[in-house]
Amino acid sequence: MPGGRQAVDRSSAGFRGDERRPRRPRERPLRENRPPEDAGEPLPLRVSFLPRQKVLSAIIRQIAVSRKAYQLMEVAALFFANEDACDIRVEFQQAPPELRLYQCNICGAVSMEQDLLVRHILASHLEDYFERQEIVGDLPAGSFACVARCRLSGALIGPPNHHSYSEALREIHASRFPDMSFEEYSRRVEIVRDPALIEQWKEQVRRQILFKRKGAEGDDANPVKRAAAETWLIRNKVRSLISNGRRAVLPRKVAAAIKERSLLRAFVDAWRREKQFPASLMFALHGAFRSRHLFTFKTGQGVTFVTAIEPAPLNAACVVEDIREILAYLRDHPGARRPDLVRGLRPELAPDSLDAAKLLSPLGWLIEKGHIVEFSDGALAAPGATHQRQACFSTANATAP
Repeated sequence: MPGGRQAVDRSSAGFRGDERRPRRPRERPLRENRPPEDAGEPLPLRVSFLPRQKVLSAIIRQIAVSRKAYQLMEVAALFFANEDACDIRVEFQQAPPELRLYQCNICGAVSMEQDLLVRHILASHLEDYFERQEIVGDLPAGSFACVARCRLSGALIGPPNHHSYSEALREIHASRFPDMSFEEYSRRVEIVRDPALIEQWKEQVRRQILFKRKGAEGDDANPVKRAAAETWLIRNKVRSLISNGRRAVLPRKVAAAIKERSLLRAFVDAWRREKQFPASLMFALHGAFRSRHLFTFKTGQGVTFVTAIEPAPLNAACVVEDIREILAYLRDHPGARRPDLVRGLRPELAPDSLDAAKLLSPLGWLIEKGHIVEFSDGALAAPGATHQRQACFSTANATAP
C-alpha cells in the first residue's frame, strides 16, 4: 500500500511503503481449491466478505496514528493478504424456503445437508469431548492371506476375515473422509497380498485407540472405542452443536476447507470476483469506518480514500502569510510533497536545512485540522483543489463505493 517515509507501523497490519499500487497478495487456499467440473448448477447464494474485528481495529488505529489518507481499495487488499483477516457471509437469494444452511457452532463450518455436518462434527470435534488414549495388546491370532488398504490415504484397514474389519473401515471413513458417502468410500478400498503389509497391520492393530470422556466419573470414565464415543456425542451433544438458517457467517479459512462441491464452488467463484474488485469488502469497510468515526471522501477521479481527519477547506484570506503561501502552492500544485514545497516556495533552500523545516512547520497544524490532506504516499493536497488528488468533498456519510 502506498505510504510516506513516516508511514504507520507495517508489521501488524500490512501497510507497505513507497508503492503506488498494493502488492498482489500470495495466493490463498480459496484460490487454490478449484471446484470440480461436476459441481453442478450454481447455488442461489449470495457470498460476500467481511473484515474481522481484530484486524480492522488494528488498521483503524494505524490510520488514526498516521494522520494520512489511504485508498479504500488498498486497505481492502490488506484483508486478502491474510486468510485470518476476513469472514465470509453466505445467504440464500430467491431460493425455495426449504433450503437451509446448517452450521457447526464450534468452528463455523457450513453444509447444505445436516447429515454431512454431523459427519464433520464426529470427524473434527470428537476430541473436544474425549481424550484419546492408546493401549498395546497382543498380536491378532489367525491366518491372514491379504489385507485391505485405503487407496486415498494408504491406511491399512485389515484382513476382510478379521472381526475388526468393519469397525476399522467405518472409523477411517468417519475420521478422514466424512464428506464422502460410505458406499463411495468403500469403492476406494483395495485388497493387497503382501506379507510385509500384513505384518505391519498386525503391529498396528495391537495398538488400540480408545476414548475417555472428559470430566466423566465412575463407569462413564471408562475408555471406549471410537464407535461408542461417536454414539454418545450424537445422542448428547450434536443437536446443540448445529444451528440452521437462511444465512451464515464463517471464517475464510474454514470456508477454504469445505469439501461440499456446490458450496466450495460458490466460495471460489465469489473469491475470484472479489480479488478482481473487492466490492463487498469495500462496502463493509466503508460502513465500519463510518461507525468508528473515520471519514471517507472521493477525489476528482472518483477514488475513495479513508482518513481519521475530516478534510476542511480553509479560507486563505483569513490566515497569516506563511500558511497562505503553502495553501496557494498546493492549490496550484496538488499532489506535491514536502521537498516540492521547499523547491517551489524557497528554491534557494536545501530541502533538509533548518530554514526549510521552519518553512514547513505549519504543515503539522494544517494536516491535524484537515486543512491539508496528506496521502499515504506523501502527496499533499488542499481540500477544494482541482486535481486527481483533490479532496472534493468529505463526509462520514459519503456514498458507499
